[in-house]
Amino acid sequence: MTDTTTNTTTDGTTDATIPASAGTTNRWTANAPILFGLGILLGGLVIFGGNYNVKPDENGGVGEAIFSAAVLLVVAAVLYFVVLPRVQHVDRTVIILSVIAILTLAVFWLGVTPIFAAAAVAVAGRAASVGRAALVLEVIAVVAAVVSVVGTLVQTNF
Repeated sequence: MTDTTTNTTTDGTTDATIPASAGTTNRWTANAPILFGLGILLGGLVIFGGNYNVKPDENGGVGEAIFSAAVLLVVAAVLYFVVLPRVQHVDRTVIILSVIAILTLAVFWLGVTPIFAAAAVAVAGRAASVGRAALVLEVIAVVAAVVSVVGTLVQTNF
């Protein structure tokens, strides 16, 4: 007989059929807030960089920055408080969030690419392993987030 809280049998030996992590907190619990904080920070950097010192004949400015920041915060809140707690199929969710992150490069100035990439990484952290397609798309999503941040900073008028 095995005690499920300690993974030990009644004679004091460890049951090898139960994963050692069973009953303990998973990586997602610890990393999701950090990842979302990083996603919001990088998204904010994209928004700030794209709207700082804008010339009169260019798009951007304070109003656009406030709108983009509001969109970023709403997306982050929905992902963190609604989507992540309800994930049932990790691979499928990672694939969907990664594809959305990649597609948001078309609207990079909104700053949402890093938050979708962070969400994909946070969801993938819930599983011991993810499928190959999910992993590849997750890596591409992280690269897309880096491209959006670096591309914005390179073009910024600091």
